[in-house]
Amino acid sequence: RLADSAHREAYKSRLHGRPQADSVLPPHLKTLVRQARSRYINLQIMPAAMQRRKSNTTSFRQRDQAIWWMVEWVFHPDSLAVRVDHKVPEGSVLGEVLGRYLDPSLGTANALERQKLGGS
Repeated sequence: RLADSAHREAYKSRLHGRPQADSVLPPHLKTLVRQARSRYINLQIMPAAMQRRKSNTTSFRQRDQAIWWMVEWVFHPDSLAVRVDHKVPEGSVLGEVLGRYLDPSLGTANALERQKLGGS
């Protein structure tokens, strides 16, 4: 039985082209990965020591059975024009979320954001 289990893990590892590291993830991240997979999203978790993993606030909320994403908007790769939305529900329309930074009809606060991003 133990040999069968080891063989299955080795087969899954070869099948997906990566080692099976799910066993070292904390339970909340295992749940997040499993829920993402059920939505046909290939979510990859960075190693625990990396800053990007520590700062990532993406999570799965049991209460509403939804993934809440951290979205990092990079407006120009060479600039510091980066904005972060920490809790974006999975059902959100990305254009509407992004519109907070780009839509001129949203008022003064939005105008200041556009100015910071190099817009008019």
